[in-house]
Amino acid sequence: MIRLLLLFGFGGLTTLGVNTVNIALPGVLCGMALGPVIRSTPRAPLRFAAGAAAGALAVLGTGGMVALALWLSSSDFAPAARVVIATYLPLALVEAFVTGAVVSFLARVQPEALRPVTS
Repeated sequence: MIRLLLLFGFGGLTTLGVNTVNIALPGVLCGMALGPVIRSTPRAPLRFAAGAAAGALAVLGTGGMVALALWLSSSDFAPAARVVIATYLPLALVEAFVTGAVVSFLARVQPEALRPVTS
């Protein structure tokens, strides 16, 4: 059973690299772009908005990259790519609220958690 999962579960080992990049890269880029705003602003509404934007853009970036990977793999997957984009829109809205709320909460109860780690 494990062998079947490795070969066929969500594309198996053959798609592990592209799936990892699709999921991780948008989040890392959003964190790099909006992290300084989240850490430096003293205003809670702006911090919430920056966290919400980072969460939403990361999910939309993931959806866009998955759709692009499907579309580039075969023109037969173009309808599936459109469905992927449509399904990621409500996910982005929920993620925006959750990420904004978590950033605001951390800023109130443990602000050092939002500071970059220095070595």
